Amino acid sequence: MHCQFLFVAKKRKYMTKLTPLENRYRSAVEKEKYVKQLFAEIDDHYDFMNRFMSLGMDMSWRRRAIRAAGFAKNARLLDMAAGTGDLTISAFKIHPEARLAALDFCTPLLTIACKKFSRFNGKYSVEWINGNGLELPFADNSFDGVITAFSLRNVSDVNQ
Repeated sequence: MHCQFLFVAKKRKYMTKLTPLENRYRSAVEKEKYVKQLFAEIDDHYDFMNRFMSLGMDMSWRRRAIRAAGFAKNARLLDMAAGTGDLTISAFKIHPEARLAALDFCTPLLTIACKKFSRFNGKYSVEWINGNGLELPFADNSFDGVITAFSLRNVSDVNQ
């Protein structure tokens, strides 16, 4: 199996505003660095932890969210902070004709997502992008919608 990622790197002007209730970091840069390192360290256990902490309900939450969004069958969607690809998989199960891009700044999680998709033998096509959701490398109106699961708790600037 071969996974190829588009890597996006930009010189960034970091904000100093943190997410609400997150004052343990001295700066947004520090929080971003911590989050990236944390997910790289727990990558092999991330899916198990989601299932365990949600009592197995996380996958049904994802499917319900995709259905509730009401996207067209062939929508062009961005899974921002795609992680290990569970929401991307849910989107394809609900809308097999959808066109998806999956973006995450944690390469180990994207690698797991790509491996998960290999079991579908090319049935679904995903553009894998290693990049930051606060610095989207797309032109305006590139997507019909954006999906995300648990990302807002981890962003360094929710207003951005």
